Amino acid sequence: MSSVRRVDQLSVFLENRAGQMALLSTCLAEAGVKIQALSVADTIEHGLVRLVVDNPDAICPLLDSNGFNCLHATCLAVELPNRIGSVAEFADQLADANVNIQYLYGSVLPDHPSALLIVRVLDLDAAEAALSAWEPS
Repeated sequence: MSSVRRVDQLSVFLENRAGQMALLSTCLAEAGVKIQALSVADTIEHGLVRLVVDNPDAICPLLDSNGFNCLHATCLAVELPNRIGSVAEFADQLADANVNIQYLYGSVLPDHPSALLIVRVLDLDAAEAALSAWEPS
């Protein structure tokens, strides 16, 4: 069975210019924040940093006071086996339950037995139900 839990994710918008990621990460480090997951996407005008951190409730006000625009969302953290086809099986489970994946990001160390995905869906309950019964092959 895959491990599934809800996590609070922060989205932070950065100006698309040198030093902004350094400024954000320094602000988090100085506040003693442990980053558990991170994704950065860019557009012409700004970068979008998505973070799962150990203390999300205290972070948005801190970031807002330092000039960053911070939004909160609830996502799922899904642990999968680190093998070929796991992501396909995972996506099939959600598709079979008619749950749309808005976005996801994840990572795995090459020799680690499991991978972690952070997944944004609108229907968290349906996604959790679909994944709770799933036994990755």
